[in-house]
Amino acid sequence: MFSAFLFAVAISGPQPVVMAERSIGPATPIAGGKVHSITIEGSTATLFIPDNFKPAKSIDLWAHFHSADWYVISEYQRTEFHDPLLIFNLGQGSTVYGKPFVDKGVFDKWIKETLKLMPGSPTEVKALHLTSFSAGYGAVRNVIQDEPIRKLLKTVILGDSFYGSLETTEPERKVLPTHVEIWQPLVDQALSGKTTVIITTSQITPETYAGTWEVSKAVAEKNSVPSIPINQSGPAESDPTQPLLRRFEKGRLYIWNYAGETPMAHMTHARRLAECIEQSRK
Repeated sequence: MFSAFLFAVAISGPQPVVMAERSIGPATPIAGGKVHSITIEGSTATLFIPDNFKPAKSIDLWAHFHSADWYVISEYQRTEFHDPLLIFNLGQGSTVYGKPFVDKGVFDKWIKETLKLMPGSPTEVKALHLTSFSAGYGAVRNVIQDEPIRKLLKTVILGDSFYGSLETTEPERKVLPTHVEIWQPLVDQALSGKTTVIITTSQITPETYAGTWEVSKAVAEKNSVPSIPINQSGPAESDPTQPLLRRFEKGRLYIWNYAGETPMAHMTHARRLAECIEQSRK
């Protein structure tokens, strides 16, 4: 009976998704909701309001950084989705995503503009959920430095979207300490159970900067996040294309390192966003 209890505890909460390759496209027209364009301080985002949105005074708001509007919406629609969604598809490179959110208070402007466009005239966002792919982490990394916004965070999903610089004075590869420490406010919220944070990574190792698996490993080590034993017969671990190699979990922080060093391996993390969203709700 005791061992059965341990098994139940072990499988509770989010579980690693199967990072199997998935073909998409071509681009399809956006359907199932209303689309608005919002521009603030030179940056433009798309607001999607699903047809099944239920007006209320307090709402949940999701925001995604880096991917085409039609595709992001289609991924959210593969889940039980009925909340408004902001999509920031600003271009290439983390700097492009980070720059608009350097100043504290900026994301609150996006929230206020969103509320103005919502049916039912909601007065506040009660919970904020952020997702990103690849370079989109540049925006998330800056947004989480704003304490009032950070307190709203219920979910953060970073799909192969956790890069950093390398320490240039070290003979071997080492993530720049400041690019580990900058995530600490979010990590603290995850460790305390206030925010669910899911980080998925490939094994791509860029020549001039730290890969997502390297930064996530450094964050896990800094915070004594234990490595969870791999179940070789599990669905994520036994996938033939991009099997799960390592997992670090503590509180509501979930770091899943997958195999794969190709452009397709990288893109697969964007194409499994729906599955990550579903797991974040557990």
